[in-house]
Amino acid sequence: MSSENVHPVTHVTAEVPIADYIDHNREARVTVRAEGLVKKYGGRKVVDGVHIDVTQGEIVGLLGPNGAGKTTTFHMITGMIKPNAGKIFFDKTNIKHYAMYRRARLGIGYLSQEASIFRKLTVEQNIMAILQTLKLSKQERQVLSRQDDMELIQRAVSGEQSAFKMLEKKYRGAITSLIRRMMHSHPNDVDDLVQETFIKAFQALANFNNEYAFSTWLYKIASNHCIDFLRKKRLKAFSIDQPIETKEGTVEYEIYDNSTAPDLERAFYAIFNRFNA
Repeated sequence: MSSENVHPVTHVTAEVPIADYIDHNREARVTVRAEGLVKKYGGRKVVDGVHIDVTQGEIVGLLGPNGAGKTTTFHMITGMIKPNAGKIFFDKTNIKHYAMYRRARLGIGYLSQEASIFRKLTVEQNIMAILQTLKLSKQERQVLSRQDDMELIQRAVSGEQSAFKMLEKKYRGAITSLIRRMMHSHPNDVDDLVQETFIKAFQALANFNNEYAFSTWLYKIASNHCIDFLRKKRLKAFSIDQPIETKEGTVEYEIYDNSTAPDLERAFYAIFNRFNA
């Protein structure tokens, strides 16, 4: 945009608060005040002597065309950029030279209109997503993971099925790996056992003891389910020399000598041919 189209912000004063939303006792409220802010880029002033006075609880809007200096003014107040001149006060304290994080601790923040968050996640989940990119110790990550699991469990128990889906997605890979190792002799049953494990976990979720990690609880369900499956698959062995005890009584097995089969076969055909002669 050319310099001819730039209209620098020169004076903004919040003197007309919205009566329905604020306390009119301004002296008892925190005030942010900017005096004579100036910002230059090269030889051009984009902000020229801005004055702004905002008391806690007031809602103030800066109006102006593109390039007028609205965003630059906010950036100077929050500490994102340094002004060439002017002062910034938080109550009676001049915070012009405060770093951005110090101003944030006082309660001064800036949220741009850009969609820089994950809109389908909660505030907590957005923060957790950023924390996952940090160089945290294994213990710190485990603590954060357990906190995340507990929040999802509470939501799932209250009836939010999408929360349990997130838990399933988080642990499906690990559970599949565990069951695949336990069921190496039955590879075709792995997928079914994984699905059945999560069904069992969902059905028992209300009884989950938060003293333990959800992952430990889930692994126990998976391993027990595999053991039960293998027990049902295992064939019972018995001796042919010993009778078998059943509900109906004792059953004995007799193994016939196959060496007599040819003689029996000849006798059968002799009788058959006699009656058909």
